[in-house]
Amino acid sequence: MINMWRLSLMFMAILTLTTAAVSEKKRDRPSLGGWKDVNVTDSYVQMAVTFAMDEHNKASNDDYISVASSVIKARQQIVSGIKYALQVQTALTACRKTVFASENCTPSELSKLSQRKKCIFTILFVPWLKTEKLKLLQNSCA
Repeated sequence: MINMWRLSLMFMAILTLTTAAVSEKKRDRPSLGGWKDVNVTDSYVQMAVTFAMDEHNKASNDDYISVASSVIKARQQIVSGIKYALQVQTALTACRKTVFASENCTPSELSKLSQRKKCIFTILFVPWLKTEKLKLLQNSCA
């Protein structure tokens, strides 16, 4: 009878340790459809930042162009495409908005950055679509 108790206790201990180990492995893996951090220098992140800044400049009432001075954080979520959540430090340049704004903005004008803001952008990237592969879902700055 004592051996049966020892066997039961040993079985419970093994079961507990195995469950804890499996739970630990699951925590390390991002859940399906969950957000995961991505490198801010990733080429798709940089493409999303460029798109977000273009859209931000179109939507803003500023007379001057804003640029991304740094990408603070980037996260990615796989949905019916790829969602990027970006925290971006922006700065207002000395370049006036025109139809050909990027062409008339010289490096010396870009060096006069001012009025820094922290912006949150959410972009949906759907690479298999022929038109509108990128869509700005959120654009908020403070």
